[in-house]
Amino acid sequence: MDLAKKIENCGTGEVRKDLYKTISELCLVYLNTEEYEDARWRVIQAYNVRKMPRGRLVEIVRGKEARAIKYKKCDVYWLLVVIDFINPAQGQEIEFDDSGKIQTETFEKVIVYKTLFGHELEAE
Repeated sequence: MDLAKKIENCGTGEVRKDLYKTISELCLVYLNTEEYEDARWRVIQAYNVRKMPRGRLVEIVRGKEARAIKYKKCDVYWLLVVIDFINPAQGQEIEFDDSGKIQTETFEKVIVYKTLFGHELEAE
C-alpha cells in the first residue's frame, strides 16, 4: 500500500528504484496510468539477466580507442555503447558506483544505452 501511495501521482513509465528499494522482491515497477475497466495490480514473472562486468566495458572502450587512430580528425569524440535488450549473449545490466568512471583520453564521454527501456549511463 505504501508503494501505491508513493506512485499515485507519477506518470506512465518505469518507476524510480528508490521508491521501492525496501521491497526486495521487486526488481522493476512499471506504471500504466491509463484507466481500464479491469484495473488491478498484476504480478508478472521476471528473469535475472546477465550483468556486464565493468571490465568488459573497459575492454570495449580500449578497443575503440585503438581504432580511433583511423577516425576522421575531430575536436571531440563520444563513444556510444548500445546494449540490445533482446540479445541474450550480451550483458544486459551494468551497475556502477562512484568509482565507475572509465578513464579515457580519446573519448570525452562514454555513454551506455539500453534499447527499449531508454536507460542510459554515462561512464566518463
